[in-house]
Amino acid sequence: FKFIRGDMGNLEDLDVLRSTLGPLRIIIDDGSHAAYHQQLAFINLFPLLEPGGIYVIEDLHVEPSLDQELPACWKTKDVVDEYLASHCLHIPFVSQEEKDFVEQNIRNVFVHRNDRGGVDSWKMKLVAFQRNY
Repeated sequence: FKFIRGDMGNLEDLDVLRSTLGPLRIIIDDGSHAAYHQQLAFINLFPLLEPGGIYVIEDLHVEPSLDQELPACWKTKDVVDEYLASHCLHIPFVSQEEKDFVEQNIRNVFVHRNDRGGVDSWKMKLVAFQRNY
């Protein structure tokens, strides 16, 4: 276990994280739950996964007030639904090259929906992306 404190909305912090860590088997995003942070971290950290590794984003049903202070973007659950339909990531604030890499390296997508907790019944709660082998 290695703890590295940083801001998922700060590219310099994500660069430090990328340069510090080697291939990872699993990444779990349990950060701010802000869509911008989730998507920026996903695009920047997914390449750290070893072949077959899993990238998890949880609490997709949470919409923090922080979202209003960040650059505008789709909700992450909507980005996932669009990816499932088209195999394209709609994340306008990252480069096409970054999106292409991630799109070409996703092997499987696992979506968890439930009606527990009384929040947005049967809505997307968690997504896990598996990297190609």
